Amino acid sequence: MSVPRVVIDTNIIVSALRSQRGASALLLSMLGRGLFEVDISVPLALEYEDVLLRKRDELGLSANDVVELVDSLCAVAHRHDLSLIHISEPTRPY
Repeated sequence: MSVPRVVIDTNIIVSALRSQRGASALLLSMLGRGLFEVDISVPLALEYEDVLLRKRDELGLSANDVVELVDSLCAVAHRHDLSLIHISEPTRPY
């Protein structure tokens, strides 16, 4: 049986860093346990880094902490090229 595949939104990471008691922190604590697989793209990893660097003072992180966190997320994730991602249009009734 295959495990679910997920994409972790940047807001989940920020929320997990703001509070270790919430669902976001619980989700991140499950990384690497084989309960689900994480998919990531280069633009998403760059977004993680950009947002976390901008919010680092608020989150109590150094620039090095941000780089290490993003590196850790990339290490457990499966990288995908954007060309492989297809976002379908919602079906419109005509």
